[in-house]
Amino acid sequence: MRGSPLQVDRFDDRQTLRVLVLTSPKAGSGAGREEIPKVQQRLGELGIFCAVIVSIDEMRSLLTKPESFDRTIVVAAGGDGTYCLAASLIRESREVETADDSAAESSAHQTFLLPMPLGTENLLAREYKHSNLADNVIAALRFGRVQETDLGLCGDRVFLIMASAGFDAEVVRWLHLTRGGHISRLTYLKPIMRSMLSFRFPTQRVTVDGEFVGEFAWVMAFNLPQYGGDLRIEPDADGTDGRLDVILFRKRGILNGLHYVWKIARGKHLSDSSVVRLRGEEVSIEADQRVPLQIDGDCIGELPETIRVLPKAMSLVMPAVGESTPGH
Repeated sequence: MRGSPLQVDRFDDRQTLRVLVLTSPKAGSGAGREEIPKVQQRLGELGIFCAVIVSIDEMRSLLTKPESFDRTIVVAAGGDGTYCLAASLIRESREVETADDSAAESSAHQTFLLPMPLGTENLLAREYKHSNLADNVIAALRFGRVQETDLGLCGDRVFLIMASAGFDAEVVRWLHLTRGGHISRLTYLKPIMRSMLSFRFPTQRVTVDGEFVGEFAWVMAFNLPQYGGDLRIEPDADGTDGRLDVILFRKRGILNGLHYVWKIARGKHLSDSSVVRLRGEEVSIEADQRVPLQIDGDCIGELPETIRVLPKAMSLVMPAVGESTPGH
């Protein structure tokens, strides 16, 4: 990293820093997973405490017990679902710290999140150009700047990228009902076809920041501009502005819905007069019929629901300047 404009080296005080790698046997496959033991080995050689965690309960316990460490960096090794899980556990541990005012050492503890992309889409990692190569992960741990990033909150679940109610949530619902192993882009083909034949785009009533906006057939709320399949549905979404970027599709019915899908695929949907763009801190959605809801590619239930932004709720470690091209 010689010559890098980043001067702060977190490893200078290595006795107060620990690295917890959160991963899952289902997250990614192939060469990317081989980078995890490399990260652990190199951190050990550098005198940095590092543990690889596959149990949610174990990670929760460790995050609420900082012991002698002043700083924890959680390396989320997986896809966007793993990043969301890590963010949720970090947020949970901070709430525990806040509630326990008597624990001075706990309240002073800092916890950060570093994505290590091993999943199918890796939307958060793609947005900020994170890498899964061990050398680049070590460089980010050591020199990467920290960006205070917004989180979305849907019910009691946090998300980093987006939440939606409608057609794509129905696709995700079918995907999880039929999933048999690792997910690839081809895995989505059958759920997409099934949703195209069965989903009828029922009416959703939308309120943004306490003001009723109208009735729509498809609702999306973005924290970041990424979306699966390299689609840019809301290219202006900013994860640091304290607001959600809301995309609303007004026309109902299967033909209109498929027309919207076709326009999204061609990047022409924002010029459609029936597509509404708003920004807000809170989005409430209701429906009389069953409408599925998804966050960051994970189906979490059905409407009604309220989606909120949590400004600057996550300390995200960015890639170090001068890294090589990210591995995927």
